[in-house]
Amino acid sequence: MWSSLCFYFLALLSLNTLRFSSSCTEPNKCVARIVCPHGSIVNDGSGIVVFRHKVCDSYTVCCAPVIQESSTYQNDLYEAFLTSVPSVTSITSEKPSTHMVNQVNEIFNPSTKLPFVKKISKEPTISLKDLMETVFNTETRKDSEAQEPSFYFKPKGCGYSNQNGLEATQASADNEADINEFPWVVIVYNRIIENILGGGSLIAPNVVLTKAKHIANMSPRDIIIRAGEWHTKSKIESYPSEDKEVTTIETHSRFNDANGDYNAALLILKSSFKIRPNISPICLAPERTSYDSSRCFVAGWGKKSHEDDDNSFALIQKKIDLPIVGRYRCESLLRQTILGVDFQLRRSFICAGGEKDKDSCFGDGGAPLFCPIPRQKNRYVQVGIVNWGILCGHENVPAAYTSVSYIRSWIDQKMMEHSVNSSYYTA
Repeated sequence: MWSSLCFYFLALLSLNTLRFSSSCTEPNKCVARIVCPHGSIVNDGSGIVVFRHKVCDSYTVCCAPVIQESSTYQNDLYEAFLTSVPSVTSITSEKPSTHMVNQVNEIFNPSTKLPFVKKISKEPTISLKDLMETVFNTETRKDSEAQEPSFYFKPKGCGYSNQNGLEATQASADNEADINEFPWVVIVYNRIIENILGGGSLIAPNVVLTKAKHIANMSPRDIIIRAGEWHTKSKIESYPSEDKEVTTIETHSRFNDANGDYNAALLILKSSFKIRPNISPICLAPERTSYDSSRCFVAGWGKKSHEDDDNSFALIQKKIDLPIVGRYRCESLLRQTILGVDFQLRRSFICAGGEKDKDSCFGDGGAPLFCPIPRQKNRYVQVGIVNWGILCGHENVPAAYTSVSYIRSWIDQKMMEHSVNSSYYTA
């Protein structure tokens, strides 16, 4: 009896095994669930690739804080007045109102007893126009500008780095750029939640090249560009950083939000940056140009590792040297990851990295990938835009960047539409 039962059980097992093994017939394939979310194989990374912008873990969500209008207004005034005229210590008026005195003191000097407005009379009143003229008077502005480094600076052209930085007294740690070493690298800020959206590159005095991911659906007035930055929490640089507002967002018409294809955007600024030693444009790769086997760099303020927590973004600009990886080798290596054996690398991508603990990472999205120009000392050309990767810094796992060479004609076309001369970013 037991032998009969065993035979019956083995027969059922064999039938089930046959049914399972024969259920996936050609041309179907057995693949990981993640690459078959809707019954067909994902071969372009859609929904699988991880974009290198700020992300939250599985236990948190990205949520905007409550912003009180009065606090924001006061901070904006504080920044506008004090950063423009740091030498102003008081405003004197013969006829200020009590309300005006209290309000201005509260905005400009909340933490000290020394008032910014000295009340001389109880008679009202001083107008906002008078107040602005007092603060932004011509003599004070000249004094403020005189404090900046005064030697004459003549721009040499795009892509020139400041070898060893602009400050000889400051030594940089491993994987850190020297002070203002790469004057084209900018920070893209979300001014609403006061958070870094990612990086970008200055390609003309009034144009920034960055990613389209998360930028495309934003209002231009919600974005601030900061150029000339090095240490985000310190002001030790001789040349101050500068902020500019965005007036127009140009997103590539073929941008694919799911897989990062054509992940590129141009931000047209409300006003131009003045070209200085710490602020100048990068050259862009010409069309149909290959940089395989080159050793290049990424600079930005993203995380150093995917394992770091959400608050561990770099304070000092990173400098990561990476090898360019040929597209066929890159596709082969990425097929060995969670992307699967059917993954196909899109033509708009260029790959770099694949070395242990050397990689761009979360928060670097939009930052430039740039390579040395042969036979031109300290001069670079941007070949990529940080796009996506599989975690960060894993050996034999290169990351994907938007190829600047591949989208160069689109950039040139948009620059013509905005009357921007291509000589700013042409070597």
